[in-house]
Order: sequence, then structure tokens, then C-alpha cells
Amino acid sequence: MSTLTQAAFARHLNVRPSYVKKLKDTGRLVMVSHTLIDVEASEARIRETADPGKVAVAERHAAKRAGQAAATMETKAAVDIQKPAKTAAEAGEPEAPEVPGTPDYQKARARKESANADLAEMEARTRAGQLMETAAVMAAVADAGATMRTHLATLPAILAPQLATMADENQIRLLLEDHIEQALGELVERLDKAGRDAE
Repeated sequence: MSTLTQAAFARHLNVRPSYVKKLKDTGRLVMVSHTLIDVEASEARIRETADPGKVAVAERHAAKRAGQAAATMETKAAVDIQKPAKTAAEAGEPEAPEVPGTPDYQKARARKESANADLAEMEARTRAGQLMETAAVMAAVADAGATMRTHLATLPAILAPQLATMADENQIRLLLEDHIEQALGELVERLDKAGRDAE
């Protein structure tokens, strides 16, 4: 395991230090300590969490960097011999911890696409009149319930005088059915109106 500081890692990747900071902030780097980066593990994590839509661009830039790096390495090899990098154990640094919840680009993108598809389906069904917002349904039910309650509450005052004069059971039944039917008709009318208003 080789380690580098953030600035050195930026040079290693041939990117700006601000990009390395962004990688660190988003959990895409494996930090050995507060300042040292595990190079191999971080490179692997960056590849795992990369946007697949940008792979071709990344490969093109990597090829360009590889050509530049080869030329630089030839020059350095002629000047001096590099010492092998110390391992984390030799440097007295703890091993890189496994970071739970590492961003997984593919899973996150799949969740986003699924949520977008669900929203589009709900919008289409709402426009087709198959779905209503919960608040609209609750308001319609409350309005219909209030109408029914008001109508039922007036029945004793309306029917009592009429029923007091009737002796025929058939007439009483017909009168009650008529008023109940009228109350149910108003209820259905209120609910239909709420459905039409929501479209």
C-alpha cells in the first residue's frame, strides 16, 4: 500500500487539488490518516463509483496522461533512482478502515431513475383521472359527510309532523325511503362533483 498527501495524489492523477478535495468530501477516497491517502484503494474506489456515462472521456484523458507520465518517468529515471514507498505499517500509520456506505453510483442512479419513472406514472394516472391527491379526497369526503349529516339531522323535524298523521305502514315506508334516497342522491352528487373538480 502506497500513500500520498492530497496534493501529491492530485499530481499523481494529474488533476487539480480541488478535485481531490471533492473526492475526499464525497467519500470516494480511502484515507489512511487525516492527511494521507491510500493510493491503490482510492483509485479502485474512484473507478467503482465513476459515472459510466463519462467512461470514454476518462479513458481518453488517462491515455493522454499515460503518455505524459511515461515521458516524465524516463526523464526522472535518468536523473535519480526512486526509493520504494513505505507501507502504512512501516510509517506507523493505521491500516485504511473499510468505509461503510461507500457511494455506489450505479445503485444511486437506478434508485433515481426508478423514482422518476414512478412520478411520471403517477402524473399520467392523475391526468387520466385514475388518481387524486390525498388532500382533495379528504376534503371531498369531509364535504360529503357534512352534507349527509346535515340532511339526516333535518329529517326528524321534517318527517315527525308527517309521520304523526299517518296510520298506513306502506305510506310511512315510502316516505322514509323517499327522504333516504334524496340524502343518498346528494351524497353521490357531492362525491361526483369532487371527482370532476380534481380532473
